[in-house]
Amino acid sequence: MVTVLSGKLGNGMGKVLDKTKGEVLNAGSSFVLPTGHTHYVWTTDQETIVELIATGPWDITYTNPAEDPRKNTASSKK
Repeated sequence: MVTVLSGKLGNGMGKVLDKTKGEVLNAGSSFVLPTGHTHYVWTTDQETIVELIATGPWDITYTNPAEDPRKNTASSKK
């Protein structure tokens, strides 16, 4: 479950980010994502704070592994 605490969060379904097919959620909005559901999110030009609630264990799998920021850390380049 994702809840927008402040700001705005864009949310869309599918493998490719397409803001025209998603929607922008305001503070107080929430949505639930089932296991293995492919989606994307984006922020607007303001600070956005979200709360994620999940029953673990859980993980994030990037559709395009090259976009995984966990693989672009300074420690992984050594």
